[in-house]
Amino acid sequence: MDTQFSAGPQALGYLHQARYSLLALLSDDRPDASLVIEGLDDIEVTGESQIALSQLKHHITEETISDYSEELWKTLRVWSESLSQNYWRPEEVSLNLITTAVAKKDSIAALLCSDTKKRNEDSALEKILEVSSKSTNAKLILAFNAFKALRPVQQKRLIEVITVIDNSKDIGDTVQLIKKKLRLTTDPEFIDYLYERLEGWWFDKVVKHLLGASKQPITQLDLDQKILSIADQFKRDSLPIDFHASEPYEDYFEKIDNRIFVEQLKHLKVNARRLRNAVLDYYRAFEQRSRWAREELYIDDELQSYENRLEREWSRYIAMMEDNFGIVDNDQVERI
Repeated sequence: MDTQFSAGPQALGYLHQARYSLLALLSDDRPDASLVIEGLDDIEVTGESQIALSQLKHHITEETISDYSEELWKTLRVWSESLSQNYWRPEEVSLNLITTAVAKKDSIAALLCSDTKKRNEDSALEKILEVSSKSTNAKLILAFNAFKALRPVQQKRLIEVITVIDNSKDIGDTVQLIKKKLRLTTDPEFIDYLYERLEGWWFDKVVKHLLGASKQPITQLDLDQKILSIADQFKRDSLPIDFHASEPYEDYFEKIDNRIFVEQLKHLKVNARRLRNAVLDYYRAFEQRSRWAREELYIDDELQSYENRLEREWSRYIAMMEDNFGIVDNDQVERI
């Protein structure tokens, strides 16, 4: 149920930031690129001595950006203050306001778009100075003052490095942009599964990154290696492994107690740790096989061929054990 206290839009904004940061690093062609979230800005991508700083604005309803929009002026305040405090130099950065809202025609945001035919930095600066001098909006007074506190040359340099990217894809549509970036890494039928595993890894990476106060950037190399690692599992002669370290709920061990293989192990009087490990192996194998089936990753009779091969290998191994130990009865089996 939605209420006036709902945190849904804000939560979506944070999730969008995490997902869009993946797209940002995927889209950067610089081999030394690295990404920081909540560093100098929402998203900071550095490479070859150049920094791309991005402010993200996500809306769940259709919105427009006018000359008096809070998201425009709050962003200008952040950049004005960071410039005045020498956090970066204009010649070394590009500043991007990326928003799902649509810029009004001839507005400040529209004049700072990426389209060179429509972009007009001088007109945008004139409008900014006019609004900041005439507006009586108390909510934006700090933003107005921050920009006006800059020297004229700083104001001009700041405007020159700002790009407003309006009508940006929302959190749902960003998925397709990411998949498009991945299309050359695996066969088309595996893109969805590659994306699912990559985003799971990425979100975990982002959480650890933020817990570490964003001190250790996420590198292009990290991302490329993970993509290759996942994509390699979807080759025709292999299947992805997702449950190699998964653990079931504790009551799973009790529910599976009547399985034949559990009874057999108990009969052999194996210790509790070996029995638990056997159950873990069963759980992981069963869950993995089920997921392969759900995602239709089998090719023809691939699984049956594998099981036949497994039986043959075990048969050879058992025969070798019988030769080595001369097994003739159950008592000897138990001792071994």
